[in-house]
Amino acid sequence: MFDQFDIPQRDLLLLGVVFLAAATIWRIYQRNNVLSAVPGPRSASWLFGNEWQIYNAPAGELWNRWIAQYGPIVKYRNAFFNGNTLLVADPVAIKAILTDGPDAYAFHKPPFNRQTNQRMLGKGVIWAEGDDHKKQRRLLSPAFTNPATNQMSPAFYQAASDLKSAWHDLAASSSSKEIVLNVGDWMSRAALDVIGVAGFQHRFQAVISATKESSSITHGLSKAFGAPPSFNMFLSLNLAKSFPFFFNYAPLKAIRSQRASKASIDAVAAKILANAEQSEAKDDKSVLSIILKERKKGNGLTDAEIIDNFATMITAGHETTGITLSLVLYELSRNSSLQQRVRDEINGDGTHPSFEELQSGDRVPLLDAVVKEVLRLYPANIRIIRTAEKEMVIPVSTSLGTVTIPAGTDIVFPIAAINTLQSAWGRDAAMFRPERWLEPGGIPDTVKSLPAGYHHIFTFISGPRACLGMRFAIAEMRVILSEIVSSFRFEPIDDSGLPLDIVSPAQIMIRAQDSSRGIYGVPLRVKPVHS
Repeated sequence: MFDQFDIPQRDLLLLGVVFLAAATIWRIYQRNNVLSAVPGPRSASWLFGNEWQIYNAPAGELWNRWIAQYGPIVKYRNAFFNGNTLLVADPVAIKAILTDGPDAYAFHKPPFNRQTNQRMLGKGVIWAEGDDHKKQRRLLSPAFTNPATNQMSPAFYQAASDLKSAWHDLAASSSSKEIVLNVGDWMSRAALDVIGVAGFQHRFQAVISATKESSSITHGLSKAFGAPPSFNMFLSLNLAKSFPFFFNYAPLKAIRSQRASKASIDAVAAKILANAEQSEAKDDKSVLSIILKERKKGNGLTDAEIIDNFATMITAGHETTGITLSLVLYELSRNSSLQQRVRDEINGDGTHPSFEELQSGDRVPLLDAVVKEVLRLYPANIRIIRTAEKEMVIPVSTSLGTVTIPAGTDIVFPIAAINTLQSAWGRDAAMFRPERWLEPGGIPDTVKSLPAGYHHIFTFISGPRACLGMRFAIAEMRVILSEIVSSFRFEPIDDSGLPLDIVSPAQIMIRAQDSSRGIYGVPLRVKPVHS
């Protein structure tokens, strides 16, 4: 009876492929049609869309240019016929999606992003979504309060002391009594030492001796984040967006590096966790100690969750802080007058500011302003990315009034562009000018339109997924900077005046690059103030 419908298997397979292709094209067409009213650049390539342009530009530069040209809501074409991405720098839309809206958890990290997070960080708080994220954040939060951070301050001072000791020794052995250092590398090592002691009561000794243990972590993360830009890297990143689950198991060097980095961190974490559970030191004020005490109350993190959050804290807690510290020194090296004013402020009447004075900012307002300005202009992470889990209508401040975001649409929040919106920060928004934080009216009232966060700076994000370690990172930076700037002068290594390039090869964290010398990092001439 049904013989007439007996289709050959090969033809059936072909029919299935055609059907899937047609369904995919229809979904993409629908998404594009819904977003047709949103302005944006023309696709630069039929195959790569606008992605190759973005990849080749300095970190975030093209996004900034498009926002200036088209407004705070922009669409651009993805590679490999994968529809459009929505670029959002509109304060009203940001609040609706990330902070104030009733469905903040309706916008998840896209699959390719979560796969990368899982490879590098495991299933910690950055990876988690929904109720799992709420649970992990609630259980981790007690370790990152102001009182908890204050108790961890000895770790900040120890790292700064190790830096000063190492640099004084190097300068003493130099005939010129000065040294040329890649301060990016040194700041990363110092930040690793801080998170080791403050986070887990563990001495990595990355500054003093660069042990095998610390080197395996820093080198692993450098490979995972710092691979030089290349066409292969571009293809890898964009294929991952189209085929995230398949791509997770592809035999690629970048993926092997990410897995190796996680494995080396896990090995250290498991050893530290086992020791911590056995010792139960009463005077231990570390993040891990607080987490274990919470677990004893009956509703804590599992061993696997602790180990994965260890990887999260190591990566987020030392890479981002190291980058920011090195860029503070870079900006101070470019302005010797500003640097001296900061030094004079720190030294004050001959007594060094206390930890409490550093954190309040009252004794060191200029240092505080410099840190804020670097955080504003140089966010360590270039963007946040989310995917609409269902079709959503969001309000926007433009003439569109609202934008319908189809399910499956990727939304990119370009952090540097948001931090330099002229409509909020004024015409000099893109300039490094720490004085704006000190002058009456230096911060326009329009800044209040931005999400609250840290002084309306979007670097730590805002809302239920804001950075848990924000207070910790700021306290750490203030201490380390106050110690080393009071003791050393920082100068460019030559008189060329060439600025560093800010790049992001993996489209995750920024990297400073001295292109004229082919160096990743921040090379500076360092001299003791009193030699």
